[in-house]
Amino acid sequence: MLHIPVTNRAPQSELNTEKPYAALLYRIVQLGQQKYDRRILLSWVLPEVERPLPPGVKEGIDRHIIHKEYTESLFESATLRVDINRMVGHDLLKTYEGTNFELTSLLGSACLLWLDKSVRKEGYANQAGGNNRREGIFEIAGIAPFPEDDFLPPNTWPLQSLTFKNFDWKLFDSLSSRLRLRIESAPEFAALSRP
Repeated sequence: MLHIPVTNRAPQSELNTEKPYAALLYRIVQLGQQKYDRRILLSWVLPEVERPLPPGVKEGIDRHIIHKEYTESLFESATLRVDINRMVGHDLLKTYEGTNFELTSLLGSACLLWLDKSVRKEGYANQAGGNNRREGIFEIAGIAPFPEDDFLPPNTWPLQSLTFKNFDWKLFDSLSSRLRLRIESAPEFAALSRP
């Protein structure tokens, strides 16, 4: 059994901020309109980094999961586009200029992530649903393409996407209550009807 937690909490002693980690983009979640802009959450699993199993789980393997939230924009200077370009090693969206690029086509893509331990900044506003700038949380400090001559373990993690266009109620129900509340607050969610 393979247990994948929906968390980005990682004890500092287990991860090294000096080296990159192989990572696999395994989940994309549209959060919808949040205050001033549309947001999207990308999640990577670190397949080579095991964690202790959560309480109550007796067997299996637990992996570190790292999340990053973006404004859902692919303009040239948007952070989402910059990180996608870093992930694949070139301006991928130039190839798709004038067409509709499907972000979910990146699911299963491997890259290298450098991590940094976040520290709460004084005066940092706590947004609706919170933010990831809490003490003891690792966040992404850098992204690079995965080396072509390197080996990544076979993908055994389910690739997941939650979009308002093709809303997956089963996946939605499996998300953390905090994440579900954020999605439920979006006007796009109000337009959906549960089957």
